[in-house]
Amino acid sequence: SEEGEFQMERVRAVLDQIPPREADFIDLYYFRQIKQTDIASIFGVSQPTVCYRLQRAASRIKFLLSLPDLTPEQVEEDVRPYLSDARDVRILVLMQMTTCQSEVAKQLGVSQGFVRHRFIRSVNKLRPHEHLKVH
Repeated sequence: SEEGEFQMERVRAVLDQIPPREADFIDLYYFRQIKQTDIASIFGVSQPTVCYRLQRAASRIKFLLSLPDLTPEQVEEDVRPYLSDARDVRILVLMQMTTCQSEVAKQLGVSQGFVRHRFIRSVNKLRPHEHLKVH
């Protein structure tokens, strides 16, 4: 249907914002209609691993599609008044861009646990301000 095509195009548009392996799995499974067992054989992993990564990728995609259409600079500008630590602002911006804790940790030279803790803490600080208009 036209609505289905529109949704598929929206998904394609954010595939470059998720980890490459997950994007490959989404492309093969949903767009090329390759079976999970065949994808597992191609990548040398188990079928349950493919299933898990597809679920994780779908969650990332849903998150990305739920975000307002803001540039990283706009996100930074909007959250800076509420977060006192520049690293917390950077983590939020990078998480919006990549959705991947390990990628953010690698870019900042910190642990995934640090990124996860600071991201959750920052989101909790921002929650009381959800009603405020952003860009």
